[in-house]
Formats: sequence, C-alpha cells, structure tokens
Amino acid sequence: MLGFMFSSIVGGQLLSRTGRYKLLAMGGFAVAAIGMFLLSRMTVTTVEGEVVRNMIITGLGIGVMMSLFTIVVQNAFPYRQLGEVTAGVTFFRSIGSTMGVAVMGTIMTNAFQSNLQSNMPQALTRLVPPDRLTQLQNPQLLLAPDVLARIQHGFAAFGSQGMVLFHQLLEAIRVSLATAITNVFFLGFIIMLLGLFVTLFLREIPLRKSNGTQAAAASPTGTNRSRALLGLTLALVARQAQKPEANTQILTTLASAANGRYPETWSEEQRGKAVAQDIIEPLSIVLLASSIGNGRGHANGAVSKIPEGRSPEASDMRSTDSFIG
Repeated sequence: MLGFMFSSIVGGQLLSRTGRYKLLAMGGFAVAAIGMFLLSRMTVTTVEGEVVRNMIITGLGIGVMMSLFTIVVQNAFPYRQLGEVTAGVTFFRSIGSTMGVAVMGTIMTNAFQSNLQSNMPQALTRLVPPDRLTQLQNPQLLLAPDVLARIQHGFAAFGSQGMVLFHQLLEAIRVSLATAITNVFFLGFIIMLLGLFVTLFLREIPLRKSNGTQAAAASPTGTNRSRALLGLTLALVARQAQKPEANTQILTTLASAANGRYPETWSEEQRGKAVAQDIIEPLSIVLLASSIGNGRGHANGAVSKIPEGRSPEASDMRSTDSFIG
C-alpha cells in the first residue's frame, strides 16, 4: 500500500507536468510484472524482508496504473460524457476485481488441495480417520497456535512416529500453500505482460488544458441555440402571417393572443396580421440578436440586462408575456 500511494502521487505529478501517459502506463505494467515475477519465485524459506521488497515493487507498478487509466479514459471522451465514462471505468474495474478474486481464489484452493494430496505422508492416511484428515488439510492451522498445540498433543498419542508425522504434515501444508500462492502470482505476471503488450497499441491523445463547457460559457460571441431556433421559428410565423394568402388558422391563433390590444371591430385577419407585425416579428429579431451576442446584445445596439438568478430563457419568456399583455 505504501508503494501504491507513493507511485500514484509521483505518477500524477509526472502526468500533469509532461502530459504523456503512454510511457507511464508501460512503465507501470513493467514494474508490476517484475514484482509479480519476484512474488512467484518465493518459497517456504523466503525471509520477510524479501517478501516486503517484492510487495513494494508490485505496489509501485499498480499504483501508477490505477489513477492513470481513469484520466486516460476521461481525456478520450467529450466533457459532456465525463460522468458516463468515469462510472464505466469504475464499474468494469469492480467487475474485474471481483472476478479476479474469485478466479484466483479458486485456482489457489484447487492447487493447494492437489499439492497437499501428493505431499501428504502415506502413513498419515492409515493412522488418522478420513473425517479428521479433512480438518488437518486446512491451511489456517498454520495461523492458529492454540489449535496447532491441540493437534500436536493428539499426534503425541502415536508416540515418536506421531510427532514425525505431525511435522511432516505441517511441512506438507507449508509447501503446498507456498506453491499454490506462487502459482497465482505467476499467473498475475502473465496478465501484467499481456497488459504491457496491449499498452503498446494505446493511442496517446494530448491532455485537455480546460473543459469545453467553461470555454463555451466564457465566449462572449457564443450562439445560444435554443433562442436562435425560437427566433427563427417566430420570424417564419410572422412572415407567413403577413402574406396576402396567409393561413387562416395562423391568423386566428395570433388574433387570440392580442388580448384586447386592438379594437374589437377589427376582423381576426386584421388582428392576426397586427400581432405578427407588432409583436411576433420584433420579438424574433430580439431573440436572434441576443442569441448571437449570448443574451447581452440586441439588433438596435441596446443592452439587455438579465437579473441574477434568472436564466436567459426565463427572461425571454417574461419579455414575451409583456408583449402579449
């Protein structure tokens, strides 16, 4: 874990300073593969210092990759998909770790049982009942001194031969467990080499210096698509309504929006055309001009101030209501 944390911090600093991640990924896989290979070479006589060294080397390699590939995936997709791809990385990483623990645990258990059967003293199978022999095949015996003392006391009943069998049993458990563990680490070494090979084909995309959403929001000439679309639609309606052969349904709809603004003696056609000319057409010009100026400029050069806390769309709707009355 110390190696993991150290390499994660150093790898993050190198990534932010250089912007290059392919070499870091390849280095992480290479170091992790070396650590896995050293772990696969351990035996029952391996000292604690060697075990700690091998674990630190493995942690140094894996620590670089854990944070690195999250940034690589986030950098390869648009900002609007950042949440999706980050969740995807976490999801598939969780699936991989769950499957890895299950598969590796199964491989280690089967290897331990197979090795223990071949290393078990033959005389032990004749002296110990089968149900009791199954309990003696548990590797947890090596970690429970009180249970181990009781089993040793039970073997003492067989005399000197019993104590010899007891020590042979412990040695068989140690050798079988060590072999099973190192087999798992060798498989991890193969997987790390596979990851290193795949990383050779990783396309290195330059890291983004800023996110696209903030850049678009900061641009004073950015176009507001929703207001531009609404302005174009209203302009089209106003033009169609002012034609001599205007659709009667459009004129009726516009006349109903006049809300007493025009004399009741006017026909629906007259009121509809008046609404199109006096309200709809100016409003479409305002929307189109404000969309080009990101909601701050108008076609006549006036500046429209939108109160804080209110969205541009809400301001446009309020303006529409005031026009229609």
